[in-house]
Amino acid sequence: MLPSGLAAAAEYVAGFLSETPATEERKLRISVQRMSGEEEILEVPEDATVQVLREAIERSSSINFGRSAYRMIHNSVCLNNPDAKLRDLEIKDLSTVTIMKERSRDYTRVEDAKVMKCRQYPNGLAFAQGRLLVAHYFGELEVYDSDFKLLSTSKLPSRGSPGQICIAGDGCLVIAHRDNCVAVLEPKQEDENDASVGQAEGAVQRQPGFSLKSTIECSPQGVAVSGDLIFVTTRDGYLSTFRLSDGQRVDHRKGGSEWDLMNPQGLCVIEDKLLAVADRGADRVLLLQIEGMKCVGQLPPEEVWPGPGTRASRLRKRALEPKMPEMPEMLLKCPNDVALDAAGNLLVMDIKNERVAVFRQDGSFVASVMKGTFKAFGSTFSYVACNHETGAIAISNNDKHEIAIVTPP
Repeated sequence: MLPSGLAAAAEYVAGFLSETPATEERKLRISVQRMSGEEEILEVPEDATVQVLREAIERSSSINFGRSAYRMIHNSVCLNNPDAKLRDLEIKDLSTVTIMKERSRDYTRVEDAKVMKCRQYPNGLAFAQGRLLVAHYFGELEVYDSDFKLLSTSKLPSRGSPGQICIAGDGCLVIAHRDNCVAVLEPKQEDENDASVGQAEGAVQRQPGFSLKSTIECSPQGVAVSGDLIFVTTRDGYLSTFRLSDGQRVDHRKGGSEWDLMNPQGLCVIEDKLLAVADRGADRVLLLQIEGMKCVGQLPPEEVWPGPGTRASRLRKRALEPKMPEMPEMLLKCPNDVALDAAGNLLVMDIKNERVAVFRQDGSFVASVMKGTFKAFGSTFSYVACNHETGAIAISNNDKHEIAIVTPP
């Protein structure tokens, strides 16, 4: 018989050994390679999604592309769906995923545009699955196929004229209506037994029971979506954030510690991290962190930007011009919308300069596209969208009743 002290120790050791060790979360090791040869083994949870892998890549110091857009490819298949599970895509332990930077288009070589006449005033537009959706001032939605032939025309449910439109991650169409409403519409479900589907292709219906109308006090202008968040600019100069899932407002502001809005219009989301805001009244595009809404940059850069159209800004512009001969091309005048191309460049609908201005995210100027083509008639509200697959840019030439399509080489 063991002495009492030794018996207690033996009982403790036996109990310790009998405990089941904590189960460690199982990991997948993914070999991520760049086309230029850099490679790194990244670990993600066994049930990780494509988005989780993308976030792991962006945390890496050796293989990420910074703010440039890129594709992830496995077995010659592009990983486009952020919510898809890696295991469902047959990505196993030590599988190889190749990341490829999106090539940049040559915007200096754009020479001509395909112009489509409209019987109304085209406003917001967006690409969805290769098709072009165009919302018109008097409440109609037109859908064009990949060759820009008209497929369908349908009446939007709200009476207010639409401003900017965008596509949410689940495929829903989000529309900023100027009757104090943001509508979220789901695609019409196709029925193989319905002979009328061909004529109704691309039509939309209201998503049951959802509207942001009760929480918007002033006419919405711009709209963008990132995950479960909807960002909305309004005519009274505010930027609001809502949850897509239930329509509740979670943020409402006219500025931050280092920025203020004067007349915000179109929006676009950059890699679910930044929000670009076309501040028409201040002649600039702000770049805000989605988390906390801190300003991290602007177009044109602050050192070049003379400020909004005041006497002080005109004097500052006059002083800066001799030192910066490229400055006039960089300056914006009433930017109404901003879009992102596949290579991470920002396309700005520059209303009073009658062009699309292309910038890199670091603020450097790239080119003016089709300068003089997009006429400003005083209260013109034109929008821009980019097809990331083909590089095609669609511009609603609002007061000329036209939609222009340009495809940089």
